Amino acid sequence: MKTESAYLLWLDFRSYHLTDRQLADGLTKKAHLFLNAGSDYGHAGERFMRLNFAVDRKVLSDASRRLSKFDQLYR
Repeated sequence: MKTESAYLLWLDFRSYHLTDRQLADGLTKKAHLFLNAGSDYGHAGERFMRLNFAVDRKVLSDASRRLSKFDQLYR
């Protein structure tokens, strides 16, 4: 089957060793970033988050900055 284009990015947070709840809380409360939990899509999605990047470049740049902040706080 020929693949179609997509605007969703799966982010792998397994190396942070956080539970899904800790991950979601950290992203929303510390980085003010609201992503879709991968666990909503099944067991294989645990500790992944889904980012919709079909947005304005400024919004995506801001999301990248917030992800970097999360990384600095939790690494």
